[in-house]
Amino acid sequence: MNRKQSGMTMLGFLITLAVVMFFLYVGMKIFPMYTEYYAVKKALAGMAKEPGLADSTKEKVRDLFMRRLDMSYALNVKPEALKIESTEQGYMLKVDYELRKDLMANLDVVGKFHAEEELQRGTAQPRNDPALRAFAGHAYADPALLDQALTHRSAGSPHNERLEFLGDALVNQFVAEVLYLHWPKADEGALTRARAELVRESALAGIARELQLGGRLVLGPGEMKTGGHRRDSILADAVEAVVAAIYLDAGFEACRAAMLPWFEPLIAALPPPNKLGKDAKTRLQEWLQARQHALPIYALVEESGDDHARIFRVSCTLAEPAMCSEGEGSSRRAAEQQAANAALLRLET
Repeated sequence: MNRKQSGMTMLGFLITLAVVMFFLYVGMKIFPMYTEYYAVKKALAGMAKEPGLADSTKEKVRDLFMRRLDMSYALNVKPEALKIESTEQGYMLKVDYELRKDLMANLDVVGKFHAEEELQRGTAQPRNDPALRAFAGHAYADPALLDQALTHRSAGSPHNERLEFLGDALVNQFVAEVLYLHWPKADEGALTRARAELVRESALAGIARELQLGGRLVLGPGEMKTGGHRRDSILADAVEAVVAAIYLDAGFEACRAAMLPWFEPLIAALPPPNKLGKDAKTRLQEWLQARQHALPIYALVEESGDDHARIFRVSCTLAEPAMCSEGEGSSRRAAEQQAANAALLRLET
């Protein structure tokens, strides 16, 4: 009798375990679908607050919607899912789409999603409102300069390549000046290596992400489709273009005042002049070994984008002190360097 009762108890446990595992499996399939849906709703809600968007063309509205989804890694929602209807007040935006996930054998999970938001005219700020003109620490007297700085050549003219050329020279000059004052005893070689570290593509792309610049870029359909808003090269070029736009809008001193705070955390995180040239992963490893701590563990968190424009997100986990940082890059190695640098910034502040 006891053996039978024990057997029934074990059978009940196995059935319960199987049911729990099944629902966990289904949940793993469904959760990303709803995460993407919330990204859609967030994108629409943000657009409703965008000044003057109801006065824009339908093409611009659709472009902004897809850029916002791209920034949230919501890659399964296609442009045709957004229906834009003209109203007396502006536009009514409606998103209807279906997602299908394989469950097992011939069984699928199908999700049908709907979201809508109204864009109303009359809620836009006046063109001379400083809040509309301000970005990255500067209020523009000529907002057209900012518009051009944020327009990639794939979106047509006027684009930001000429501004990028000017901004590159300005960034190098400002950074060189700060380093000269920051390290009064460093030799030319150390100063040159430090400047290269601060103005390299991945460093400028990191600044762009801090400024949330990617979400404001204007790209052509091809670049938008391949995740150009997250690509280091495009982000770095845009930072230089914004610097040039500030310079042309307000002059040398205003440009320096707006730009230098972007670099302060990077300058503070620089190693001593005699250790310059070592990458972030090496410096982090040396920092941990000097204190007899365990080495960091790097793990791939996410990989997105098309084959020719992959974006990697990597985590860097420390056991002591316990922390986890993340970095993005166009290669796994670059993303690991960014994650290590983020960890160093936290350790050294």
